[in-house]
Amino acid sequence: MKQYNNYTADDFTFVVCAYQECEYLEEAIRSVKEQTISAKILISTSTPNDFIQGIADRYDIPVCVNRDGGQIKDYNFAMALPETPLMMLMHQDEILAPAFLEKVLDHRIYQLSGDAQR
Repeated sequence: MKQYNNYTADDFTFVVCAYQECEYLEEAIRSVKEQTISAKILISTSTPNDFIQGIADRYDIPVCVNRDGGQIKDYNFAMALPETPLMMLMHQDEILAPAFLEKVLDHRIYQLSGDAQR
């Protein structure tokens, strides 16, 4: 029988895809930083600039730059960044509810365990 590990926030990375100077980027980053449980966060971009770097510096988030940009190439680049088994690509204008990650992990554990009693 296949066994599954219970995932924690340490197993999860948010990768925020940033493009140019989006007015919603900081709000999106704040929604990730304000999760009820903390996970790793990266910013991925093929358009590095002072605006993105300033927000990254303010929230102490690494910026990963794809020098071979293009929409599909950017997504593939971003998906290859995390060193965790679970990740979420998040666009710069998405805002998450504070308990988003907690609920995702709860559901994932429930789904893997097959626990119908929950």
